[in-house]
Amino acid sequence: MSMRRRESRCLELVIMCRQAIINEMCAFIHWIIDDQKRVLSQYLKNVVFRMFFQYFVQIQSSLKQLLEAHENTCSLFGVLCELESLDYNEIVAAAAKLVAEYKDYLNQTIRVELVQFAAFFTHFPEDEKIERDHFLCKLLMNKNVADTFPNVEIML
Repeated sequence: MSMRRRESRCLELVIMCRQAIINEMCAFIHWIIDDQKRVLSQYLKNVVFRMFFQYFVQIQSSLKQLLEAHENTCSLFGVLCELESLDYNEIVAAAAKLVAEYKDYLNQTIRVELVQFAAFFTHFPEDEKIERDHFLCKLLMNKNVADTFPNVEIML
């Protein structure tokens, strides 16, 4: 083999070796990148899961507080929905609970007012198309008795 041919062959081998090394290095780099993507993907999934989990825990806590507040409100103001079916002592007890809770807004006369209002509103047919509290409020306004029942108006 001539010298020129050997050099050419040697150069071809060097180029082939370089190309093989470059291909191996590229494959290794791709493997590292893919592995990093998997690690990063799992990390991001964990971060997103934790973030949404905390968000849902906060929503659950807020909903629990709202439910408790709603139940408390219903237990206090539910008397307005049952006035016609309650007797005198039950109305007075419900009014006492309201005064205890809202002493800055309601006074002791609400006990008598609620008893009188219960007798008053039963003389008028209830409009089934609107909510009970809306009906009672309209009744107070339309019959011009809001001044007669000021604590009931505050409640509504």
